[in-house]
Amino acid sequence: YLNFGEYYGMVLEIKPVALELMQEETQDALIDLFARGLRRLTQEQSAMIIKSRRPVRFDEFLKNDDEKYNLLNRLYEQGYYTEGELFARNEIFRERVAFLQNAMNAEPILQDFFYLVVFGGDKTNLEETVIGITNDLRAGQNNLKSHILYNKELVVFLKSNYKEVFSEREAD
Repeated sequence: YLNFGEYYGMVLEIKPVALELMQEETQDALIDLFARGLRRLTQEQSAMIIKSRRPVRFDEFLKNDDEKYNLLNRLYEQGYYTEGELFARNEIFRERVAFLQNAMNAEPILQDFFYLVVFGGDKTNLEETVIGITNDLRAGQNNLKSHILYNKELVVFLKSNYKEVFSEREAD
């Protein structure tokens, strides 16, 4: 929760979708999901859509590559790859890691993030509303990926609204 003294707020991150690339029926279905979620707001509640930008974190990409590299070595030890195949794949990993490390040290690449912040005076009703909105957005065949921010993610959201370029590692 965000505590504003007389009222509270909860933040829901909504993953962006490229509506213009979708068929009209799919567009309408997603808009209906979003509208259904907003209709959950009571008269005592309000909401705000916020777009923020923050640097892409390449740490997770490096972590995933480390896991894949370790798997590759285990498979080699089990006889699934020859030494030549292992060497060829090692070169690919080295290039990827070098690219990611350069990207981490270069000018930050900014990514857009979208949020729905819901405000209300009663914590329990606020939480029920936000959970309901989340469920509405996830309903149906075509859904909007979303989740409620807590703890570290909430800190990152707040920081990204006050400072465009910052290190998310500060929130760890």
